[in-house]
Amino acid sequence: MKFTLRFLAILALAIATTSLAQEDNSVSTAELFSSMISGNNGQGNAADFQNSAPRPDWGNPIFGEQMITVTHGAVILQRQHDNDSLLPLNSMAGLELDAILHLREMNLEFGWLGVFSGTTTQYLPAFAGGNLPTTPPIIFGSDGLLATQYSSDLNSFEFNARLPASESLTGIIGLRYINVYETVHLTTSTVTDNLGWKTVTNNNLFGAQAGADMALSRIGRFQINAIGKAGVYVNCVEQEGMLVAFPAPGAISIHDSNAKVAFLGELKLLGTYRFTDYLAVSAGYQALWFSNLALGQNQFAAVDFVTGNGIHATASPIFHGATIQAVVSW
Repeated sequence: MKFTLRFLAILALAIATTSLAQEDNSVSTAELFSSMISGNNGQGNAADFQNSAPRPDWGNPIFGEQMITVTHGAVILQRQHDNDSLLPLNSMAGLELDAILHLREMNLEFGWLGVFSGTTTQYLPAFAGGNLPTTPPIIFGSDGLLATQYSSDLNSFEFNARLPASESLTGIIGLRYINVYETVHLTTSTVTDNLGWKTVTNNNLFGAQAGADMALSRIGRFQINAIGKAGVYVNCVEQEGMLVAFPAPGAISIHDSNAKVAFLGELKLLGTYRFTDYLAVSAGYQALWFSNLALGQNQFAAVDFVTGNGIHATASPIFHGATIQAVVSW
């Protein structure tokens, strides 16, 4: 019995000694992670875990190196159209804002362009026997002065996916909404006639577009890009206004609307100088060409005072001019 108790005591002491030895050689959680990250099979320590290089696949799986690029600048455009000699417009100044969300496979872009002419006033002689080409024509009975106030506004909103095809070429596909809003206020006073006429034309274009952004040249921090886009749109166009003329035809309200297929082509040629990875400045030339728009000055010949309607919606103006922008990325 004594021998048995002595044997059990020796066995218990041996087990306790082995357990203490294992506890002295244990590996902490930080050491274990350090070994996994650094590839070191040794014990490692907490400092190794904090300072070790991250695994390559620990990068953000959604965003690229830069997440957002914002471009903001000013534009000065001139509108050119066949009838602009009748009612010429001053240059149209405005703003442009673009924001790009950088993803690994593509970029998402939102853009806004707004240009406003303010009000342009023109004075033309009204000669006796002359007329406004309406149906029926409004004839001036005596000499006088014809005053016109003209304004034109353009707003464009677009949402695009930009798909890199190569280092120098990026494809563009997206949706766009454009509004072209114009007003004409015409007044004349002669010995025998008084005339006041205001007409408003409103173009709402909805459609899809496609294009490309190509880097033409790179010299150090300077780069030249050509950006082209084209789209097909449904143009919901409307004209409304009021004519008050004495002695004839009196007071008449005019209203008409239509829907047409329209086209828009846009071209930009930009030079960009990048000061840092996060700041750049761009400047260049841009042009927008429309088809099937309703312009205010074209409504004279379209109005029928007998029916109180009529609309001209086949104008093809070009808006073109200079742009300068600041580009910030982060």
